[in-house]
Amino acid sequence: MAALAVDEKRLWKFLIFGVSGKINRQPIEVLKNHVDGAIDSILQRGSGGTIIKLVEERSHKCCKFYPVAYVLAKCARCSDKNVSKQAYLLLPKVCKTPSHLFLFHFYCKHACNLKSWPRAHRRHIAAWYTENPEYQKDFLQLARHVTKYRCRHGISHRKVIRSCHPKPPNEKFDFIFRYVAKGLKKADAKYSGQVSVATRVFSEECEDFIRDYETMKSRRASLDHVIKTIKIWRLTWEHVPATFLELPEVWKTLLLQTQMPVTALIRNLVKMTRLDILQPDSEGERMVCTKLNDPNILEQTKIHPFHVLTALAAYRRGKKEKKGKALTWAVSDRIMQALYQFFLHSHALSPTEKRLLLAIDVTMEMEKPVGSSCLTTKEAAVALAVALHQNANKAETVTFGKVTNKFEIQPQNQSAFDIESTLESIHHQTAEETVKPNYSSPFMHAKQKSEGYDGLILLTSQVNAEEATTIRNSFQEYKKENNPQAKCVIITYCHSEHVGSENDSDILEVEGVDSCAAKDMMDFINGFNPMDLAFSVLDIRD
Repeated sequence: MAALAVDEKRLWKFLIFGVSGKINRQPIEVLKNHVDGAIDSILQRGSGGTIIKLVEERSHKCCKFYPVAYVLAKCARCSDKNVSKQAYLLLPKVCKTPSHLFLFHFYCKHACNLKSWPRAHRRHIAAWYTENPEYQKDFLQLARHVTKYRCRHGISHRKVIRSCHPKPPNEKFDFIFRYVAKGLKKADAKYSGQVSVATRVFSEECEDFIRDYETMKSRRASLDHVIKTIKIWRLTWEHVPATFLELPEVWKTLLLQTQMPVTALIRNLVKMTRLDILQPDSEGERMVCTKLNDPNILEQTKIHPFHVLTALAAYRRGKKEKKGKALTWAVSDRIMQALYQFFLHSHALSPTEKRLLLAIDVTMEMEKPVGSSCLTTKEAAVALAVALHQNANKAETVTFGKVTNKFEIQPQNQSAFDIESTLESIHHQTAEETVKPNYSSPFMHAKQKSEGYDGLILLTSQVNAEEATTIRNSFQEYKKENNPQAKCVIITYCHSEHVGSENDSDILEVEGVDSCAAKDMMDFINGFNPMDLAFSVLDIRD
């Protein structure tokens, strides 16, 4: 396949990393300045179908949803009717939750100057509710979602349903739509006089769920009622009023009685530990470890490795500052190990027989946080190196600052990996603040090995123009003298200068943290040409 053009590369990079490596949404003007030029250029060339393919491919494995929502909104509201139709048809496939749908509409309104609700926009958003297979299979799931995601991004279900007027496919949907748009009393009023068995059964079930939820939200709600409601209807923590989310009884019920989703579990590990729900040998600890060790969980949730790693880094610290107060908690070794194993399995890599050299930068730049997370660049680099190491039968790991030092990572089947002790073991190798990384040293180390390496992987914070030249020249020299078939991967966590040329087939550059990065790197080292990776290729910088 031909190489992606410059505009497509820029757009693909935006879909992967967003802006400035931050997970949260960016201001509209920042997004417009960053990517609108590339989108407009592609559309003017009549290649809007390429954008649709990029969005569809990326939506399956995005860490940050706002780039996908933004590009989809720009396509949906563009002047090319064919592209607009394709974008709207992709809406239910890309926007899996009401929160995603609301963000899409937010960008249509504020980035694409949508003043009203045009017919096409109204029809497709209404279809998102009425033709959703998940809601058709279980109408109570719709009731759960309209109460769980009441308002996101300044948009509510009430506003959307009143504006798009979805035509309910049956009385069940009609009852829920009436509740959202007009309240429980008016929804109740229409169906209270009907006596058919089918209507009465569904009405009572919907009424009971919504009435219990409305009572739980009110000031007269008691702790017993909240716990009972959670158990009966298997509610998530987002349904529960904030005043009750500081009580251990509520969290214990959420964890033990409702099969808490793994994403919510990981996000709230610290809170539940602080409330003494995850004490050693407790039922809560056993349930957390069981869920994290369940091989089916990853397939069901497709959680991003970076989220797992961030949770692991936050949890293992045992303390944090919140509103000027020092919060502490006792760290469970079993949960730590379960989180680490979950992180390893989230990469889903196949074993390789290639000989690898993993080189980790240990200069002071690596102590900076990754984006807005509590994770340092060094922690992210070490964890990724271990994930790659565990899937390679012939791998060596070194650290480099001014010079290169050997660093042992034990195979997974010999000893459990403790990220704390591993980081401590390389802490003494950290170079002084003024020392800059010597990027030629890993290649000099590689030359000393008679067998040579098939893949050289550098994990560092940032590469400037001079350092990029050093890496490129050192690698080409290594290829010429030691292994003509060798591949080089440069992983950076901040925006860096381009190392290889656009047509380089032996240099792959990865910027930031991506859910498919590790797999793409191993595919690349195993012999795939970057252009053969099509829309999964990460060598896409301008």
